[in-house]
Amino acid sequence: MGDEANTTQQYRVLYRSWHYYVPGKNPLGESVLQYKEARRGQILPEDGEELRDEDIKRGLLHGGIEPYNSASAEDIGDGPDEEEVLEEDEMVNELVLWLRDAEPNVNDTIEASEGDPERARMLLKAENIVTGNDPRKGVVQGLTAVITRGAGE
Repeated sequence: MGDEANTTQQYRVLYRSWHYYVPGKNPLGESVLQYKEARRGQILPEDGEELRDEDIKRGLLHGGIEPYNSASAEDIGDGPDEEEVLEEDEMVNELVLWLRDAEPNVNDTIEASEGDPERARMLLKAENIVTGNDPRKGVVQGLTAVITRGAGE
C-alpha cells in the first residue's frame, strides 16, 4: 500500500468532488478496495485511512489535491477566487506555449519549476495539455517529487 511518508502527509481536496480508494474488507472478509469520495476543502486522509500512492500521484498530477500543512493552512471556503483562477490559467497558458515552442527535455522541464511546488503543479498541467494527457514519465516523476518535497516543508 502507501509508504510511511504518505501516512503522515495530509492533502486538501481542490476539486468539487474527488474520488479515491482505501483498503477494506467485503462481507466475506476478503481484502478489497473501497470507493470513497471527498469534497472540496476536505483534508485527507481521514482517521484510520491510508491513501494509496496511485491516488496521491493522480491527484497531484491533475490538480485534484494539494499537500496540506495544518500549521500554515488558511480556510479555503469554496475554493480560490476567480482572480486567482484566472492568474493561474494565464501562467499555465504561458507554460504551454513555452513547452510547445522550446520543446525542453525532461531535466529542463523539471528545472523550470525552480523547486517551487506551485510552479511544478502548473508545469504538470501544462505538460498534460501539450501531450494530450500523455505526459512524459520523467517529467511526472520529477515534478511530483518537487510538489511532495514542498509539502514537507
